[in-house]
Amino acid sequence: MELLQVDPKTLVIGQNVRSEPELDEEFEASIKARGVRVPIEARRNAAGELEVVAGQRRTLAAVKKGLETVPVLVDRDDSRDEAGVLIDQISENDRRAALTENDRVKGWEQLAALGVSAVTIAEQSGEKVRRIKTGLSVAANSTASQALAKYPLTIDQAAALIEFDDDKTACADLVAAAERGKFEHTLQSLQDRREEKAAAEKLRAELDAAGIPVIDGHKAKSGGSMSGAGMSEEEKAERRQARENNKAWRSVLLTEPPSPFGVDSPERWAAWTLSTWSFLKVG
Repeated sequence: MELLQVDPKTLVIGQNVRSEPELDEEFEASIKARGVRVPIEARRNAAGELEVVAGQRRTLAAVKKGLETVPVLVDRDDSRDEAGVLIDQISENDRRAALTENDRVKGWEQLAALGVSAVTIAEQSGEKVRRIKTGLSVAANSTASQALAKYPLTIDQAAALIEFDDDKTACADLVAAAERGKFEHTLQSLQDRREEKAAAEKLRAELDAAGIPVIDGHKAKSGGSMSGAGMSEEEKAERRQARENNKAWRSVLLTEPPSPFGVDSPERWAAWTLSTWSFLKVG
């Protein structure tokens, strides 16, 4: 180890787990008034420059406040690779001031890019493997990663947004629900709605494949040719046949309601819902 007095502007800020250094006014004022009291830790990189290993905030504050020199502790025997430095930063920063969930995910992402497995990251950082893998899935998804960086979500909450990557409204509803403490309830509601929609679409396809005409309730009530006005005799006959088919289906569905104990398939529940509200209603 060697202690040097170094111009902070010459120090190189390497990879760091903190996405934002959080240079608050109180911290900057302390650096300006008293200087850097705890030496910044650095090592020589391949280019011979002093690269900051620990003390990013102190370095940036010193530069901002115009300090001419700062104490730097240089480890000449530092054999850690980039992965080792990042893992140490995660541990050190969590001890000093808790990292944000976004900071953690960014750190894990950097480690994964260096070829470090989720299992190794977990072993070295004391996190659970499942949590690391969830964080990496968030990092790989733009919707989830942007939400985690912008809003106070947990890693699990951000991961839940991946399922609704194609639905901006659902994602916005989930973010708002997280702020109100209603995230799990809203997530379950959205998942149920998506499952019912998929089941309804499957049932519609099966009816079409069976040659059974299906009339949407809102179309039957909206006027036009479906209301009977201006329809040909052939169209009227087809509509009457569709009405009879739909009534037959509705009769079966209404006399055999889905089990309240969840043993029926999602398709059965979708058929029940559609028969009651719109899908099989006619006139």
